[in-house]
Amino acid sequence: MAAVHQLESPEGLAELLLNSTGEGIYGIDPEGNCTFANPACVRLLGFDSADELLGRNMHNLVHHSLPNGAPYAMEDCRIYQAFRIGEGVRVDDEVLWRRDGSSFPAEYWSYPMERDGELTGSVLTFVDITERRIAEMRLRESEERTRLLLNSTGEGIYGIDPEGNCTFANPACVRLLGFDSADELLGRNMHNLVHHSLPNGAPYAMEDCRIYQAFRIGEGVRVDDEVLWRRDGSSFPAEYWSYPMERDGELTGSVLTFVDITERRQMEASLRNERERAERLLLNVLPAAIAERLKSRPGDTLAERFDAVSVLFADLVGFTPLAAQLSPEVGVDLLNDVFTAFDALSEKHGVEKIKTIGDGYMVVGGAPKPTGDQCATMTRLALDMQSWLTKKTERDGLGLRLRVG
Repeated sequence: MAAVHQLESPEGLAELLLNSTGEGIYGIDPEGNCTFANPACVRLLGFDSADELLGRNMHNLVHHSLPNGAPYAMEDCRIYQAFRIGEGVRVDDEVLWRRDGSSFPAEYWSYPMERDGELTGSVLTFVDITERRIAEMRLRESEERTRLLLNSTGEGIYGIDPEGNCTFANPACVRLLGFDSADELLGRNMHNLVHHSLPNGAPYAMEDCRIYQAFRIGEGVRVDDEVLWRRDGSSFPAEYWSYPMERDGELTGSVLTFVDITERRQMEASLRNERERAERLLLNVLPAAIAERLKSRPGDTLAERFDAVSVLFADLVGFTPLAAQLSPEVGVDLLNDVFTAFDALSEKHGVEKIKTIGDGYMVVGGAPKPTGDQCATMTRLALDMQSWLTKKTERDGLGLRLRVG
């Protein structure tokens, strides 16, 4: 029962707190000599017992040097500066020195003690912040790596909060969007600023925006059929990726990475044009059905038997001397007009153009698709070709005739 009463007394409770806390705590008198030290203080400073500290000047013992090892004069010590004016102090950029001569970064709080209005000493509480410093250093290194990555990448990258306001922007983002600095973006709604309209210029409502649709459901999104708008009002086709950011399970924002795909779009258009040109050239040489089979089965030998086919040869009589009187451009345009009309007539009658050679034109009926009476079909085609050319020559005064076999 006596032990219980001792714990319940203020002195017993204070002793219990001093002995159980993980922070180092010691007291000093006005001369800076140790008046008490708790077990955590003894352990953190590398001593065996409080007796090794009691009565000794704590500045000279554990606070004698700066972090760089330079002497730390007691009159400059922030503990004693605060002590002399009777104010508390908190410091986290100094070190304390252990018994073995090693040091550790410490955060400490020193508060004066008074009795009957008279300054009787000070109580100093401290913690070893080595792990905190390591964590801070790692965080700084991580932030530095992130900064270097953001600054060196060619992709535009920016962050937004849940309201869509910009939280950061890397140099590539600033440059691609035509701004002078990230300060012009920070805090501004990025949809309204650079994503406000569709490629055709129609307004793009924020609630329809795929960035925010994905953002609201917490999923990443990739888009390559939209545009971003520069500061000067111009736009560029962009491919972008947007991924939500979470902290402790809570959605805190999103990071958007984008690239200008203008050159890719131009290359794709060029490739499409080349393919279409190649298609046209191929169809000028081969029937469409044969061309398709060659494309789908490259390298295969294609051979088929047709029991009945009809072949038509047509020749423009008088074209050679006429062409000698015309410029090359006019001669080619004339030939193109004639053969384009013949192509339309061939398609109308269901026969296949095989090739053109100079001013000659060749078609076949019954191949590669078998048809009915190819001879009658070819006769009707020949008459239509003659009729069309007669009308053209009479209208344009060309003096051409068509020889058909």
